[in-house]
Amino acid sequence: MTKESHASPFLRNLKIVGYCGLAAVVLALFVAMCAILKESSLERDAAQHPGETPELHEAGGGTSASAESARTPG
Repeated sequence: MTKESHASPFLRNLKIVGYCGLAAVVLALFVAMCAILKESSLERDAAQHPGETPELHEAGGGTSASAESARTPG
């Protein structure tokens, strides 16, 4: 003889909602962990190069200065 599940639809829905809530918490913890790791790697990179400023690392920063001097006459 097989046992039939006597759980009401409300309890089944509550179980599904519980698992979805657990998945949301896990996802939030994962995103927080990634943000912490990214921030710590940025701080580590900044500590390794203390004399450099962020302006030196902008894309095209060096080429725009040479292009400005090439455009001016004289």
